[in-house]
Amino acid sequence: MFRFEIGKNHSNIRYQSQNDCFTDIMTDGFRERLNKVFNHASMADVSRKLKIPHATVRNYYFGRLPATEVLIKIAEVTNVSLNWLLTGKGEM
Repeated sequence: MFRFEIGKNHSNIRYQSQNDCFTDIMTDGFRERLNKVFNHASMADVSRKLKIPHATVRNYYFGRLPATEVLIKIAEVTNVSLNWLLTGKGEM
């Protein structure tokens, strides 16, 4: 069972695993996974693929947490698991 917690400024997200340890997941790891699923495309290309503003994508690459609907859209557009996208765990 996982429990997610969003930081006050929405710049990070943590999940609580079965052993009650919180782990930050909005780190360099998330940005690396974002780069990986978009094959290291430019931010402009990512914004076109997601049909969202370039400035919004830039915010994600600089550590801002995407809205839930955007996270789902990224997972759907790139055909990856939402769990993997957020945590890096499990299958892509």
